[in-house]
Amino acid sequence: MDLLAALTQRQVVTALAIAGAILVMAASLVRRGDDRDSHRRAEALSKSGYAVTFLSIVLFIVAGFMSGR
Repeated sequence: MDLLAALTQRQVVTALAIAGAILVMAASLVRRGDDRDSHRRAEALSKSGYAVTFLSIVLFIVAGFMSGR
């Protein structure tokens, strides 16, 4: 339970949201190339960015349930 409390701290949730946004923005920069490899890398970056953002949202919801208000 201590790990969950540490993961649901405001700083952690915010850092994950920002990291996810940065990964998605980086994907759009990588995608500018015309070759197939850049599109694969961009897709991987985009999916991982959205996954990190989704994790941030889930932790935000869990933090709300743990607050007890």
